[in-house]
Amino acid sequence: MSSQTNLSENDEKIINLLKQDSRRSLTEISAIIGLSRQTIQSRIQRLTDKQTIKRFTIEVDEKLTTKDDKVAFFIKIKNNACEKLYSSIKNWPELLYCYSLTGHIDMLVVIKAVSNDETERLRNKLYRHPSVVSVHTQGILKTWRE
Repeated sequence: MSSQTNLSENDEKIINLLKQDSRRSLTEISAIIGLSRQTIQSRIQRLTDKQTIKRFTIEVDEKLTTKDDKVAFFIKIKNNACEKLYSSIKNWPELLYCYSLTGHIDMLVVIKAVSNDETERLRNKLYRHPSVVSVHTQGILKTWRE
């Protein structure tokens, strides 16, 4: 059962660091956040016990985390190669949705990124794909219905 309380700022930082690299050491997390190794270990154990951290691939109770941003990439593709692009991104852990579209934009890819740097890294990765002509990025402010 998940906790129904909000996470502390330090818990949010721990979760975001583990999302970036779930194998990150306690010592490294401790150095980045500025808390003792024992405190970090205790907080991670508490987050695990409460099932906020559900497993270390890392799956988090999304209702309690607010730092992830959803971003939409509007992509123009060469030679109607949507399936080819999708096959190369379908296993991205950040991928939420992927749609083929009609009109002047061929695909809509929606991701969840933990930082602007992560968004930029994924945008550049998409842009370097040989089938991609252009990528237009838009942040998603609010989801009205899923």
